[in-house]
Amino acid sequence: MTPQPAQAPKATPKKTAPKLPELSPEQAAAMAEIQARLAPMRAKKYRERRLVTLGGWAGAGKTTLIAHMLRRTKAKVCAFTGKAAHVLNTKGVPATTIHSLIYQCFQACENCGKGEDGCKCESPALKLRWSLVPAIDAELVIVDEASMVDRRLLDDLESFGVPLLCVGDHGQLEPVGDDPGLMRAPDIRLETIHRQAAGSPIIRFAHHVRQGHAAESFGHETEVMRGLPSDLRPYDAILCGFNKTRVAVNAKVRRQLGFTGLLVKGERVICRRNNKEHGIFNGMLATVERVGEGTIDVVDDMGMRFKGLPFLPEQLDAEQVMKDPPKDVTLWMRGYCITVHSGQGSEWERVLVLEQLAKIWEPARWRYTAATRASKMLTWCLPTGTR
Repeated sequence: MTPQPAQAPKATPKKTAPKLPELSPEQAAAMAEIQARLAPMRAKKYRERRLVTLGGWAGAGKTTLIAHMLRRTKAKVCAFTGKAAHVLNTKGVPATTIHSLIYQCFQACENCGKGEDGCKCESPALKLRWSLVPAIDAELVIVDEASMVDRRLLDDLESFGVPLLCVGDHGQLEPVGDDPGLMRAPDIRLETIHRQAAGSPIIRFAHHVRQGHAAESFGHETEVMRGLPSDLRPYDAILCGFNKTRVAVNAKVRRQLGFTGLLVKGERVICRRNNKEHGIFNGMLATVERVGEGTIDVVDDMGMRFKGLPFLPEQLDAEQVMKDPPKDVTLWMRGYCITVHSGQGSEWERVLVLEQLAKIWEPARWRYTAATRASKMLTWCLPTGTR
């Protein structure tokens, strides 16, 4: 038999990045302006704020623009909530939460203040602590759902000296709390709804109510009804306006799910106060993994676990957030039904909205913010007795 020459190993085909949708004229113009604004900010001697804000309505292509930015610059993408970061990842944009990007946790002794390796105490009292990471390895940090960022978090983001592109929806409600006004008057705006998005009944509904019109159905993905559905279990999130309603609906959902007692494994909760010691923040949604004696273990929507969190049981079903609680405790409320203000920055497939309007917020902004939380099915409940 004639010897055969050895075959060369087959070359591993190079992975090619998925093709991105082409930029529309408005998006291309926004991209050019963003790059023009960012260019001088990369200089070390730049002394002004390294911050650009981009506002875009639902369906105007903010995520597409972010994806193109990632192809053109060494950037990190983050969002305020785990849910928002998860949504970006499902759309092919690698993202994490702001908190996991800029903070790190470590064990420190309460007695001497030193870390686990340096503590020489006879009885170490080690506790979880959080601090800013030394640096961010990026030329740009893109912050999605930036309207949720409060002043303190923005200060921490800016402290790294890396240019920021803050992206949000300037049609939504202003966040509650110390608002730095990132979406009050964005530097750049996207306001042309793409043809594909414009065909979505949910997007059409959202812009209909944004323009000041009353809720009405725009197809099988949007349902308008009066009163509350009898079965609340099919919904991923229930949104309302008032805290009294929130407490009552949460109790009803628990009964339908068969949960009894104070709190059990598998329940949904929402954090109601920032707590840097434990690395959790106001608005963080999580699922309970364990309930101990005065403590709980939870996992957030990005899969990050937090163990041994001391909590106050009386806060779970309270209408208002407790004032001046002990510093070491974490505050949680039930998370099946939350207010629209608390739901900003998150997105769910099946959303039930209980329309509740008040003089302290603009009806069109409230309705628009609520409607844009849904991605596949929006059920809108009008108050009984309304026309």
